[in-house]
Amino acid sequence: MPDPLQRLTWIAGTFLPIDAYSSLDIEGIADESLGSKRRLLLDDLCASEMQQILLKLSDQKRLLEANAEGIKATESKIHELTEQMEELGDVKG
Repeated sequence: MPDPLQRLTWIAGTFLPIDAYSSLDIEGIADESLGSKRRLLLDDLCASEMQQILLKLSDQKRLLEANAEGIKATESKIHELTEQMEELGDVKG
């Protein structure tokens, strides 16, 4: 006799996982404003939106890093020019 779960999988094509929560779990999640349980549940429910947000965050991080490198290069150039101005000032004096 075949296993009923194998038959269900064959009929449906795929087996969908189900998260089960006790009444205490549900109350605990409801009582949390933004606790870890609630965040994990929201992450599971909104996986595609979270993926898009993470991609946008990665893009913004790369832009910020590029801007930081540009700022460092500009600061270095300012430092070099300041030294050159001081040297020219010493020559005139």
